[in-house]
Amino acid sequence: KALFQQAKQIAPCIIFFDEFQSIFTNRSKDQSSGGSNTNDVGQTLSSTLSGCFDDLVLWNKFSGENSSVTVIAATNEPWSVDKGFLRSGRFEKLMFIGPSDSQSRRVYLQRKYSSWPSKHIEWLVNHTKNFTGADITLLEQRAWQIHAQAFPQDGKSIPPGDSFPQDAVDSVSVASAS
Repeated sequence: KALFQQAKQIAPCIIFFDEFQSIFTNRSKDQSSGGSNTNDVGQTLSSTLSGCFDDLVLWNKFSGENSSVTVIAATNEPWSVDKGFLRSGRFEKLMFIGPSDSQSRRVYLQRKYSSWPSKHIEWLVNHTKNFTGADITLLEQRAWQIHAQAFPQDGKSIPPGDSFPQDAVDSVSVASAS
């Protein structure tokens, strides 16, 4: 509630929720056996946020165009979001942003690993087809973990290209497919 109050005080502004589904899951599917604490917390948060949205609809209606508060949320699992949030006055517009194409991945990886030879960048581009930005970030984290376990004394960098841990690519590919 405090976040929404603060947003109204500094409007116009944007409130952004990342990984929205992790808190505001579908209440009808979130019924675990018995009354779990997680479910109770989720119900309370969902009810509170619903009330904040309703209040914000009125605020935006009467405060004028230059004082509006816009709420945006991101999720990798839109099917898990409580349908009560996907209606007018809440998150009424959905936008799908799919996996990056090879050129986008190439540009990102060239910037991220600017000291690497292009053949190593190309190896990664070719092994990350259908990866989203989140998948590539996960890949980097898993590669660091695998490299740190194999070479605990080397805290400098992930070896590029053919030495890049294929296990990391495989584990992210499996996670993305599920």
